[in-house]
Amino acid sequence: MAVSSGRTLRPTTKVMPGQARGHNRSLVLQSLYSDGPQSRADLARVTALTPVTIGALVSDLLAEGLAVELGTRTASRVGKPATLVGFDPAAAHIVSIDLSPAQRMRGAVLDLNGTILASTEVDRAGKTGAAAVDLVTDLAQTLVTEAERPVLGVGVGSPGVVNASGTILEAPNLGWSEVPLAAKLSAALDRPVHVANDADAAALAEHSFGGAGDAGVLVVTVGLGVGAGILLDGALVRGEPSPPVRSGTSRSRNAAPSAPVGGSAAWRPCSPHRNCDPGSWAWTPPISGGSWPMRASGSGSHWPQ
Repeated sequence: MAVSSGRTLRPTTKVMPGQARGHNRSLVLQSLYSDGPQSRADLARVTALTPVTIGALVSDLLAEGLAVELGTRTASRVGKPATLVGFDPAAAHIVSIDLSPAQRMRGAVLDLNGTILASTEVDRAGKTGAAAVDLVTDLAQTLVTEAERPVLGVGVGSPGVVNASGTILEAPNLGWSEVPLAAKLSAALDRPVHVANDADAAALAEHSFGGAGDAGVLVVTVGLGVGAGILLDGALVRGEPSPPVRSGTSRSRNAAPSAPVGGSAAWRPCSPHRNCDPGSWAWTPPISGGSWPMRASGSGSHWPQ
């Protein structure tokens, strides 16, 4: 059973009493995934959980098909050989969707090892707002039907500012503001859905599966916007309220500016998710094409989105 050696992330939050079982289950799965087949005694030592807790968790994972018993370890000492337990990447599938390309949306069905089993993409055809949400939903439903194993969940990487609950606080090029994308997709698919900023998701993937070192990761993305995902010592670096590091936005004060010339840029009133004063106007220019004049009274400035 071939399993990729993905690196683990450093925990950044405390575990509440009601979350203990889920947390312990994640520890066991993460250990089997990262370190390969182990005995129950090995898992108890690595996770610092009691043998009774490990026994119950492994029994659950075996019943769900996420883990399999692989036979006994070659005896190296006196006593009964230990039975090895391994992670089964073919037990279930996951669906991944990338919304970062400027003109299309793409997605894939993967096994639990991250191997792409099927993929598809659709032309965005300039759709924004509710029409873009419908397009993402249709793409996700298509991919779920293509999966040959139970789908554990759906992951979406989206440009823009995304909060922890999967709400797109702002993605101007998709015409989204305060769109609860994770909740909408979860209701339509009847499955767990996780939505994250595309640059953050790319940084996490490079940390776990790429050739990045342990000290830190910086991933720069260019698509509907220019952004960066940053990990330091295995922890994702976030701002307040968790916006990605992005560029390509300009600001004007005191007067509504005139429309830009060419491209797909647009002036918009500042939202609460940008650090700008009430009455200011935000302008997201195109990545390519068009000229970018700022014709407005008052002062103008550039700052990261």
